Amino acid sequence: MFIFFLIPLTSVLLFFIKDKDKERGRIMDVLILMNNLIYISPLLWAFVNSLPSGNMWNEGTGSGAVLWLYIIFLPVCLIAQVILLIFKLYFRYKSN
Repeated sequence: MFIFFLIPLTSVLLFFIKDKDKERGRIMDVLILMNNLIYISPLLWAFVNSLPSGNMWNEGTGSGAVLWLYIIFLPVCLIAQVILLIFKLYFRYKSN
């Protein structure tokens, strides 16, 4: 269960790492937000599609089946998060 919250929690921490170049810092923050939106999209999709039936975890109706996308999204978003962390730390401590 902890691994599900790993990406959103580390994203909050990444927002506190400031960059010397303000424009590059904004771009990195937008990339972090996009990574979070991609990561949370299967959960939101299952919730929105289950509104008439009321059960987003039911795979029989089709809305819960979309949660299997986390098999793909979790490693991809985790790798992207690590790359963003490396870039943020590199740009933070890079000497000008």
